[in-house]
Amino acid sequence: MIGIIGGLTYSNTMVDFDFPSSHDFIKGFNSGASIELELNSNITIETNISYYQNGFKISDEDTIRAPDFKFSKSYIGFEEKIRQNYLNNSWLVGYSIGNKIEFSVYTGLYWAILLNSNYKIKSYIFVDSLEWTEFGSTSLQKGYHESNFQEQVKGYTSFDYGFIGRIELGINLNQRLQMTCFSGYYQGFGENSKTGSDDEVRIFNSSFNVGLGLKYNL
Repeated sequence: MIGIIGGLTYSNTMVDFDFPSSHDFIKGFNSGASIELELNSNITIETNISYYQNGFKISDEDTIRAPDFKFSKSYIGFEEKIRQNYLNNSWLVGYSIGNKIEFSVYTGLYWAILLNSNYKIKSYIFVDSLEWTEFGSTSLQKGYHESNFQEQVKGYTSFDYGFIGRIELGINLNQRLQMTCFSGYYQGFGENSKTGSDDEVRIFNSSFNVGLGLKYNL
């Protein structure tokens, strides 16, 4: 059985220390093709190759602070995004039940090669008009101001590997064609850290994905 898959990814990283700012999921997408071999009516072995986006987002926002003035409505913040694009190969064992509608559970391992990494940061500041007047300094501009920066970065670990768990619902349209919807979880075991970063900081990929697929029984 051969198939095509595609969907959305929701990725983050797992770290062994506490970030001083918010550490959130970032959305991406994945697409690829699969080959599945039936060992019997219930058990299958599947391998697939896909383009898979991982990454994470760090953000923080706080009230502006000044030595001799207390701001309450004015704030400053940033949002930093790292997106990493991988070529991913997975090997899974699946167990299925059902006839016209099949429910399947898969588990296995993956390995992935990093294609490139993109870095984007947005910094912003808002100074309330009334507080700006009371503060009485031209060092701040009133209103909202934002700056953006983006570049392609190098130096992250080029290889990743880990565990996969996936559940899948398949609808047999006819004897050969099946439409599927799936949800999976990827947990990386390889450290995803940038060269020259703090050795005490250990970072691992972690992501959920949901999507649709089509399978054709040869």
